[in-house]
Amino acid sequence: MIDRIKKKALIFLCCGALLQIAAAFIPESAGSVGEYLSVIASGLMLVGAVRLIRTIRISRDPDAAEEYESFATDERLRFIVERARSLTMIISVTGELAVSLIASLIFGNKLIGNTLSYVACAQCVIYTVAYRIMEKKY
Repeated sequence: MIDRIKKKALIFLCCGALLQIAAAFIPESAGSVGEYLSVIASGLMLVGAVRLIRTIRISRDPDAAEEYESFATDERLRFIVERARSLTMIISVTGELAVSLIASLIFGNKLIGNTLSYVACAQCVIYTVAYRIMEKKY
């Protein structure tokens, strides 16, 4: 389990580094695309570094590693994680739709309003497809 988390952390770090390199080669005539890529890459590298430091700390202490392994397979924890993900989805979709209405109706910015509406719609479609797949699987 810990080795799998280390691999994921290294993947985050490598993807972040590759995006940083890609952002460096984007010409300034492309606008702020390079800046956005750089911010995303920095976030990926930060998440990867935090995960890697955490797993290294856990792997050095055998008691902590054993506790982490048993904690990760705990049914109660899995239930809490799934509930938190579900609540996050509900909050983010509701927030996106609220900001979409505010942007469209109050500020008159139809582009941002439509974009947020499409993103919320895409999230709901992805959720529905994933739900149908999980329903058939389990």
